[in-house]
Amino acid sequence: MTQYSDYGTIPQAVRDVVANKISLLDSYILMQTGEYEYTALVNKPGIGCKQYTFRRTNNYSQYTVTESAGEWEFSVSNEYYCYSNVGYGAALSLPVAELATAHACVILACALMLAIVFKGVLFRCLKKRR
Repeated sequence: MTQYSDYGTIPQAVRDVVANKISLLDSYILMQTGEYEYTALVNKPGIGCKQYTFRRTNNYSQYTVTESAGEWEFSVSNEYYCYSNVGYGAALSLPVAELATAHACVILACALMLAIVFKGVLFRCLKKRR
């Protein structure tokens, strides 16, 4: 996958769809690969690499999306116009990251509540010493 030389910003609709395709531990890169064509590579650990290609139709607000198996190979000429979590450009804000943080906070709050209620039963370090 090679970055298109006539750089432009990637539309928000394309970025939102790609962000929903990414899991917590995935590596990804999204860039423009042609005129009105955007490609995202998503490398899922243990599963492989998937390629998502977005092409704008005649209607300026509609895109067709093609999903295929891809290879984790890319060439970035200007990282200002790409999104990734592998050291190029900016990172996308992933909805899955917010959910993971919320779940971790709930689990931590429940563990602290149980530690206070049951004192030394669950956590031996809180047991009173005589």
